[in-house]
Amino acid sequence: MMLATNWGVYEICQRHAKFIAKGDNRDMEVRARDKLHLRNLRDVCPRLGPTVDLSGDADFPYRAFITREGLALLLAAVADEIDYVQFKKDAEPKLHTLLTRFWTAWLTAYPKGSHYTKVPARRR
Repeated sequence: MMLATNWGVYEICQRHAKFIAKGDNRDMEVRARDKLHLRNLRDVCPRLGPTVDLSGDADFPYRAFITREGLALLLAAVADEIDYVQFKKDAEPKLHTLLTRFWTAWLTAYPKGSHYTKVPARRR
C-alpha cells in the first residue's frame, strides 16, 4: 500500500517473517525515503516504532514497525488529520513536486472522465 499525505509519502507492507525477532509482535512495516516523513507520521500516531536506518542496504532506507492493530489506528489518525480541500497545496516544495508527478501519472493511466488533458512538455 502506498500512503501519500501532504507531510510524507510511505510504503506500507507486512514484515517478512525472517526479519522479525522472536517475541516482536510488530508484523507491519512503514517504509519511507525521508526520515522526516516518519517523524511526521509518528507525531500523528506515537504507536509507530522508532525509525530504523537501513541506508545503503534498502530501496526505502527508513522504516518503522507497528502491529496490524496499531496500523489500523495509525490510518484512522491520518484520516483525522485531514483539514484541507486540496491537499497538495500545503505540502513543502519537494513533496509538492512528487505529489504533482504522482497526480500526473495517475491521470495518464486513468484519463477517462477527467476534464484535464495531458499537456505536451514545453520546449525550452
